[in-house]
Amino acid sequence: MRTLLLGIDSGTQSTKVLVVDARDGKVVASAAQGHDLLPNLPPGAKEQHPHTWRGAATGAIRRALRQAKAVAAEVKAIGVSGQQHGFVPLDKAGEVIRLPEGRYRVESRSAAGNAAAVTDVDVKAGRVSTVGMTIKAGLARLSFVGSPEAQVMWNVEDQRGTRIALSNGLTANLLLIPGTYTARAVVGPELLTATFRIAAGETRDILLGN
Repeated sequence: MRTLLLGIDSGTQSTKVLVVDARDGKVVASAAQGHDLLPNLPPGAKEQHPHTWRGAATGAIRRALRQAKAVAAEVKAIGVSGQQHGFVPLDKAGEVIRLPEGRYRVESRSAAGNAAAVTDVDVKAGRVSTVGMTIKAGLARLSFVGSPEAQVMWNVEDQRGTRIALSNGLTANLLLIPGTYTARAVVGPELLTATFRIAAGETRDILLGN
């Protein structure tokens, strides 16, 4: 049985798929399917329904695998690249959420850390509203240097003692607003501590070990 890799590129005009043999890096098959625009939009407006992207991905993948004469078990990894900086909210039925005209508050918050940005946007009927947001934060990369079998619990607090994150594992990545923080790693009965500062745009490696 072969070891195949699947590469999927969902672009603005089409979805393209490559099937690659992992042993020699050769392209075994390729396929693409275009994205249609929504009809009857106002002048200058160009929109696509997310169903189009999903359908194009499904169709291109099936054609590429059929061309490669491959079975699903041969695909060992899938890599995906998509339209950069795109966010399309959907409801439970998978339909695009369209907001009535008005002013709305948009919040962007890091899933791991305390970085956030908030802005207001005016939505006009029949027009696409673009929202630009900048999160001023740095990346803290926490790593335990010791036994790879260790059970590590991380606790990160800001200088006021407010807990920012609590996670388990040998590593943890946090997006933090500029400031001073204390990282604690609990490894069995041992407590390891490091205090560090981080600036906007900075990447800091915090290593703790025994």
